[in-house]
Amino acid sequence: VDGPCNADCLFCSRNEKYDFFDFAAYRRRLHPRLFRLLRQAEELLFTGSGELLLLPEAPEILAYFNREYPQAAKHLATNASHRDRRLWELFCDPADRYTLQISLHAGTPETHRRMTGLDDFGTVLENLEFLAAARAKTGWPKLHLMFVMTTENIADMPAYAALGARIKADKLVANHAYIYRPDQARLALQAMKAETNSALAAASKTAAAAGLDIHTTAAGAGVQQIVVNTGEIAGNTRS
Repeated sequence: VDGPCNADCLFCSRNEKYDFFDFAAYRRRLHPRLFRLLRQAEELLFTGSGELLLLPEAPEILAYFNREYPQAAKHLATNASHRDRRLWELFCDPADRYTLQISLHAGTPETHRRMTGLDDFGTVLENLEFLAAARAKTGWPKLHLMFVMTTENIADMPAYAALGARIKADKLVANHAYIYRPDQARLALQAMKAETNSALAAASKTAAAAGLDIHTTAAGAGVQQIVVNTGEIAGNTRS
């Protein structure tokens, strides 16, 4: 579900224009073919470039999938910067079972601005706090905070862990950045293994102080993924 994007993330794969999701064409051409198949799905993952929530038809798109596929849990990625509270309310009905992957990549306004080009960290936090309050009442939506690790933000890992602990995120996920273009090579952490593991160790301490357990990698082994759960954390390594 490709949409416009208001961010300019340093690690983004987009380097040319692309067509946005045509909801009318989807309903006309693909709905008849996919309906019976998707009615058997346990989960629906919305994936694509940009922000689905910036499409003018976003409320209609979400209502359609909620109505047509009530049996399926839904997963959607967003940078959580949209200022319309009514959109965030669409994710709070426990019957729809939304998991939101929040593209955060920072724990402080300065790093968030450097990583995404956005100057709205306060808005993102307000939206996260609203969603967290809804989840505290009903259990939904689930909140997964995403952190793509680069040379530009690795030092922010402890602040990111503290933020996740504060809002009681369901999961924190930190991945290495994929290098899509030559100009992004400077973002790779291969030459900063010591600094990377140090930042992850500090993040582990921060999370542990909030009652979270973190399984980190051995010293010197680059980290491919670290997952911080409210109660349990598992990590996969890549040397």
